[in-house]
Amino acid sequence: MSSPSSPSSSSLSESNTVSKTTPSKNEQTVDFLLHPSAIRTAPALDDPSSSNSLDSYVQDILTVPASLAGLPAVSLPAGYGEDGWPIGISLVGQWGGDHRLLRISKEIEGCLGDR
Repeated sequence: MSSPSSPSSSSLSESNTVSKTTPSKNEQTVDFLLHPSAIRTAPALDDPSSSNSLDSYVQDILTVPASLAGLPAVSLPAGYGEDGWPIGISLVGQWGGDHRLLRISKEIEGCLGDR
């Protein structure tokens, strides 16, 4: 028997069901996240920091959240940094939205053109 201060297992199930419902028109949702692919441009091959494993890991830190969450993501070319090296943007979609992500990626890539 559950006490008044502790939820019963049936009320916990009900609250989980409620949280999985479709958002109402008043709630805002996110279709895609757009962010830089890396924290800086790539180092030159002869740069000593390029062989440091911690620096290499930190350079890719922005790709980790989507990967760990199992979300589809793509990196698109987005121009060049001040140092002349290419930079990219990452577009992350909803779980199961791979085809939608690829369609919008193609549109974005077309808008960016040859930068």
